[in-house]
Amino acid sequence: MVYHDEEPCYDEEFGDSQDPQDDDRYVLEALINQHFTLDRKQP
Repeated sequence: MVYHDEEPCYDEEFGDSQDPQDDDRYVLEALINQHFTLDRKQP
């Protein structure tokens, strides 16, 4: 997922320490993905 139209850099993949908000976004995305994955596994 791309959240903003800034020039791409390798830091975005791992979270940019200069932009702590990015870390929050990646954590939220991971939690959301985990939630949907668990939902799909339920009958």
